[in-house]
Amino acid sequence: MHTNMKLAAAVAGVLSSTAAFAIGTTNTPITTGTANIILNMAGSSAARDALILDMDKLLCDRNFGGTGGQAGTDGIDTLNFYKVSGNGDLRVFSCTLLPNGGGAGQLPANFTTGLGGKNVIVYYRSDGGSVWGAIGAGRNTSIIRANLDTTAGAVPAGSPGVTNDAAAYNYGTLTGTYSIQLAATTDGQTTATGSVALDTPLIGVLDVGLENFTLAANWPTAILVAGPVLTGAEVTTYGANDKTTYGQIFGIIVNKATAGGNWASTTFPIADLSLSSADIAGIFTHKYTDWSAVPSIKAAGSPLSGAIGICRRDIGSGSHVVITTTFLNTGCGRGSTAFSTIVNAASGTTPLFRSSTGQELSCVNGLTGGIGYSSYDDTASFQTATSSNNLLFLKVDGVAPGKLNAANGSYPLWEELHFLQNPTAYAAAAQLTKDFADSITGFFQLQPAPAAANGISLNAVNATVDPPVSPNWVALGGRANACSKLINAH
Repeated sequence: MHTNMKLAAAVAGVLSSTAAFAIGTTNTPITTGTANIILNMAGSSAARDALILDMDKLLCDRNFGGTGGQAGTDGIDTLNFYKVSGNGDLRVFSCTLLPNGGGAGQLPANFTTGLGGKNVIVYYRSDGGSVWGAIGAGRNTSIIRANLDTTAGAVPAGSPGVTNDAAAYNYGTLTGTYSIQLAATTDGQTTATGSVALDTPLIGVLDVGLENFTLAANWPTAILVAGPVLTGAEVTTYGANDKTTYGQIFGIIVNKATAGGNWASTTFPIADLSLSSADIAGIFTHKYTDWSAVPSIKAAGSPLSGAIGICRRDIGSGSHVVITTTFLNTGCGRGSTAFSTIVNAASGTTPLFRSSTGQELSCVNGLTGGIGYSSYDDTASFQTATSSNNLLFLKVDGVAPGKLNAANGSYPLWEELHFLQNPTAYAAAAQLTKDFADSITGFFQLQPAPAAANGISLNAVNATVDPPVSPNWVALGGRANACSKLINAH
């Protein structure tokens, strides 16, 4: 729960997308036997990519000697990424941390002394989205994660080039599968083979505040391992360990190739490739089922036509909560409407839909006439990646997604990212793991770049500029919860 105080927002500039390649040739992947720190995280898939970028560009020894990444000290490129091969989004990131110091080629200043040079493994379960951060870390529930103890079929990812687009990284593979059983009351699994394990997350990562998960519409109630929706008392109790970090931006995406026209065409008559909030609400409630029926498209005299295919995230996804509260007022009192149940075929086990941001993007990319939503990234490499596929981010009410427009209050799709500590797992963790967890949390609170491809700093670490001037500091209003509008925005 957050006060509605005015906060300062840092609008980070677009980062270089120049890739660099490690000069070291030795890469000995870290194992659980050689790791000093093992941190288990679960929740937001959008924030997962921010962590990847931070590890790559600011935290890990890459031995780049100033050629585009962080300078290492031992001649070894230490970074490795892994993804479990089966259904679901279970990942592992490992590296040797840079030395302490706060300077170039060193860990940021907020990192606890003694973390420098330590080997770290981060397990990150983003499958199912934000709600699993609340289930796992809030309720101290054992949920599935990846596992490096069982490495059959593992292929080290090697030395990836530094980019600003997390999706561009190559991953090694951990052979394993799992699926969720609706009736399960203990571990939530029907099958779990290979490199997976049951564990309680130390940090849950949520795209939205805990109060949003008191609603059945935002909770996987059919999955018994999840238990009932959060109670008000739980929100209060867990809230004591809830750390607000930065603001995270989301966007509406469409498939560029649509019958009767093309969203990406320079001659397409719809004004500035924009949809109104009312049109988006009409589409997601299935009021409009064909593109030719959407009012703003009809008014523009567009030839765009054909069935609208809706790609949606699963119940419990933070990005889904942002969309439904913003456009449908879901759970926010008068005027609340429900998201359409007529959507593109679900992936996974009903009632799950797209269980991660990556799956949502893939759905829209492969569905002619499709529309969906995901976190939005300001970096040039992200824009190149989406434009080279069939994906296009639209303006909302004529306003383009981006850090500056979100920070100055003109673009509505952003929310506060939360790190929820699990006090039970925290008490049992080794001191270095606690220090690393605290340092990562503090880092996300203070330093959204390079993760700020879709992030806005919510901390008053510099004076505001009034009126806002890009790319300087601007004033940003706070939110009490996802249903509230910006307060004191200007």
